[in-house]
Amino acid sequence: MPETAIPPFQTRPLAMHLVVGFCLGEYDYRINGDACELTQFGVQIEVSPPQKKLSLYHWHHANDEVVYMLSGEVFLLEEDKKKWCEGDATCWPAAVLTVHHVESTRGADASYQTVKTGNKQDAMYYSSSLDNL
Repeated sequence: MPETAIPPFQTRPLAMHLVVGFCLGEYDYRINGDACELTQFGVQIEVSPPQKKLSLYHWHHANDEVVYMLSGEVFLLEEDKKKWCEGDATCWPAAVLTVHHVESTRGADASYQTVKTGNKQDAMYYSSSLDNL
């Protein structure tokens, strides 16, 4: 297998989420899977500055999701709030209603790798909180 040139980080600007009408924080990301021409799953690294909401409560209908913390700390919010540090990982199987979202803590930048199956028929379900599902 030839060596793959991994793309540089890009910045996702502060923008209103088109589906739920909520503004998420700006963060840096690098989509590694595209550089390798992967077609069955996606691999992405995200770097968030402190005190940012990185996602809304959501779950996936058709895609599995795995997240591995590379550095820093975040809060993982499911039914409760857990501090997540370097080396921690979690998985969410497709179609299992485990609503989750991630917020960065007050410390330094946090980085994590996300791997998802690339099912084009996936539907993500969003909510502003667990109460609205």
